[in-house]
Amino acid sequence: TQEEQRKCLDLLGNYHWGDQVNCFRHGSLVRKTDKYSIHNSPTIIFGGPSGTLGVIASLNKEQHDFFQQLQVAINQVIPGVAGLDHSRWRYSSNRKQSALSPFI
Repeated sequence: TQEEQRKCLDLLGNYHWGDQVNCFRHGSLVRKTDKYSIHNSPTIIFGGPSGTLGVIASLNKEQHDFFQQLQVAINQVIPGVAGLDHSRWRYSSNRKQSALSPFI
């Protein structure tokens, strides 16, 4: 019915996390101070039933480029599990967009 459709969220994309996410909270994993803050945008913490913790945050281009380079450097040192390339494991797609990018 129309009432049930109104209560549902539209799926804009997906991301393979490897676990279920069952909790979202506004906040941070560390205390934000002016001296050590990388940005002042709001963050969302999420958790899963197996103890998974993660953070959703907006990054500016400089921060994105740094973490992208860090990810590439780590991938050159640490091989993927069971021979699966890390970028292939992280890859996700949906009907509206061929690839969700740029994800770090």
